[in-house]
Amino acid sequence: MIENELDASLEMHDELVSRRGVEVWIGAEPTFTRPDSIDSAWVSDPQGDDKLARAHTVATAFATELPGASVSRVIGRQFPGETEPRFAFGVRWRDDVTTGGSRVAADAAALAPPLEIAGDHWLSVTPDPGVVEVNMAPASSVLEFHRQARRVWSAAAAAGLSATRHRFNGDIVDSGGGGQLSIGGSRPHASPFVRYPHVLPALIRYFNNHPSLSYWFANECAGSASQGPRPDEGTRERWDELSITLGWLERLA
Repeated sequence: MIENELDASLEMHDELVSRRGVEVWIGAEPTFTRPDSIDSAWVSDPQGDDKLARAHTVATAFATELPGASVSRVIGRQFPGETEPRFAFGVRWRDDVTTGGSRVAADAAALAPPLEIAGDHWLSVTPDPGVVEVNMAPASSVLEFHRQARRVWSAAAAAGLSATRHRFNGDIVDSGGGGQLSIGGSRPHASPFVRYPHVLPALIRYFNNHPSLSYWFANECAGSASQGPRPDEGTRERWDELSITLGWLERLA
């Protein structure tokens, strides 16, 4: 019942945004870990233990919720010092295709990821230090984003993974990944930040002037060494660079 009410509210929100002629696409990179393990693969290392098998389960469980979706193993990222690319799984689907689809074994040969997906959706499941990262397909509405996220969390649960972990003292903390959100449009010039250049500077200034909003949702890794440091948590040059950037954006408005 609550989900139905939430879907209805999000649908209304999307309709109001559409009426204003605004296009907002959302993407995200949620991360999941194995909360019952202290193996290095689930604490600090990008690969190892049963991470490949569980990532494969995430991809196939997600695809099961989408008739016509196909799962493939693709060549993953390779960072300095790594001898070979990491594993990765991709899920590809179309809204207008509800039949067919295919699956691959976890140890299938890795293919190059697609360079062009046309009107398809593309989601990838990749390893990162201590977690499995899901790079969600960009969603053209908040409702679509919510439904996809719901499938992602369900698929992670099917693989025995969680968005939280336990410390030795019992504290519940996030999985440890960045958990970034991306906001834009279907094309660069359709992004609300490009169409309305004053919006991004105003948003940044608002958060900068209200530090509690930054720390309210912060994990235990805050400050200059975190994945999302505030401008006032780093070097003095950040202020100068940010001021120049915001001024340039406002002149475009």
